[in-house]
Amino acid sequence: MPESARGRRIVVLGAHIAVAEALCNALERAGYRASHLLGSPGGALASQVAATSPDVVVVGSQSGDLAFERMPLIAELAAAGIPVVGLAGSRDDAVRRRLIRRAGATVVVEHADGLAHFVDVVEAVSGGTFEQVPAPELGTSEDEARERYVVRLARLTPREREVLEHLRLGHTVDEIARRDHVAIATVRGQVASVLRKLDVSTQLAAVAVTHWATERGDG
Repeated sequence: MPESARGRRIVVLGAHIAVAEALCNALERAGYRASHLLGSPGGALASQVAATSPDVVVVGSQSGDLAFERMPLIAELAAAGIPVVGLAGSRDDAVRRRLIRRAGATVVVEHADGLAHFVDVVEAVSGGTFEQVPAPELGTSEDEARERYVVRLARLTPREREVLEHLRLGHTVDEIARRDHVAIATVRGQVASVLRKLDVSTQLAAVAVTHWATERGDG
């Protein structure tokens, strides 16, 4: 095993359990202390991870995972000075990979790159020898438009994301209030906040741009 790997702590987040187990096993064979943490992206999870004093955090993706949900977590970890390796599935498109990088990940590794390459990258990042390069620039006006909306989605609060999901499922304001046991006026205010943050004027537009910005790479 590399002497430099001995005792270093690596935390794997967000990856499918089978993928996480394979990554942790490969890291442990290389001499790292590796663990897999479950949980939804957010400040509480970032604090939980930071409390373990990791040398590197691997933030993975699952089928159907949305880039905007990972961005705040990556940004908070990076702001705390914790190196982040992004793990992208083969279905993550170029825009999503750029977003992961621009959120603060040191590098993005794809599943198809293989375990040996993954361990090599972790070794370089944890040892401080990885050559950091700027996040890729956007390539087209369509890419730029998609990124703007993904960034806006990342600014929604957890409750606003719940309301947006209700809208995506076709629920009316009255139905949302009834399902979530809150006042109709409260839901109206939350919907208005979602529309304002996404810079759209109707609920239908909010649903449409969310689908366009986050799901085009899943086909």
